[in-house]
Amino acid sequence: MAEEQEHIKLERSDQFKDFRFGSEFDGIPFPPADEAFFRDLVESVSQDKARLDTAISDRLASTWRLERIDPLVLQILRAGAYELTSRKDVPTAVVITQYVDVAHAFYDDQEPKFVNGLLDRLAKDVRT
Repeated sequence: MAEEQEHIKLERSDQFKDFRFGSEFDGIPFPPADEAFFRDLVESVSQDKARLDTAISDRLASTWRLERIDPLVLQILRAGAYELTSRKDVPTAVVITQYVDVAHAFYDDQEPKFVNGLLDRLAKDVRT
């Protein structure tokens, strides 16, 4: 069962890659993407979900629980947490800025600030 779910996840990431990489939106072409980096990110976030969730929940205010976070925001945080904890080759400021930008693509106000604050706290703990 777990092996089948993993296969489905990889298939979806391939579908996304095939659909988005080299595409354009509103006449603006997407910049070239690093396919190996993308695959590593998707696979690793999926495999390390429990560790990443712990890293995130450890930095939430005491009145917050992981289950309270919007599912899309949680996925953004997981990806950012993975890069901060496991991809030391990506500068801290780049990681935080990129995931705040992703949050801005979907949300207007509080969520990008939340993503910024949490990833900044995590970065201070794991990158110093």
